[in-house]
Amino acid sequence: MTLREGEPERLSAARVSADFFRAVAVPPALGGGLQARDDRADENRTAVLSHGLWQRHFGGEPGIVGRTIHLDAGAYTVVGVMPADFRFPSEVEVWVPLGLTPEQWADRDGHYLNILGRLAPGVSPARAQREMDLLSHRLAAQYPASDAGWTAQVDGLEDEIVKPLRPAVLVLATAGALLLAVVCGNFANLLLVRAASRGRELAGRWAPAPAGWRASC
Repeated sequence: MTLREGEPERLSAARVSADFFRAVAVPPALGGGLQARDDRADENRTAVLSHGLWQRHFGGEPGIVGRTIHLDAGAYTVVGVMPADFRFPSEVEVWVPLGLTPEQWADRDGHYLNILGRLAPGVSPARAQREMDLLSHRLAAQYPASDAGWTAQVDGLEDEIVKPLRPAVLVLATAGALLLAVVCGNFANLLLVRAASRGRELAGRWAPAPAGWRASC
């Protein structure tokens, strides 16, 4: 999306359902966030801002909630600002309602949404995966034209957050291991040099006396 307030700025945006922030259990730092009515395509459009966008583009304006901003070609009412440490999905700076029409909700060929949910107490990810596999088989049998061949993969939220960072983490871990190896190698060499020097010193102190040499007291 493009923010057209003052100097236009390209933003990474996410379209989410109204219960998205309740699912992640992180309420907005300002405002009330998205409401169920916002999911209806015929309602006025609303937006939740990231803390960084609020500070950078709007100067941390306290009265930002309720203000109208322009994203792409449309007007959106700001209904919330997220806490500074909230970054999900990664790099997203504005969240707007999914806003699907009844026809879009009924379209079974729209396999483009990611689903976020919370496990019930006592339910393991493995059990949830088994239940999703069973549900996928049932849907494929009931709607073969649209759901055959489609399955649901249950992934932990932590894995999804860490996944984009794994290559960088591996690079840093490898670099750290190499640095540690160099440091250890240098330290070992230093110990060997000191040991060799100490050995020569002891050899000089304890060298046998030359033949015919007598010590007197």
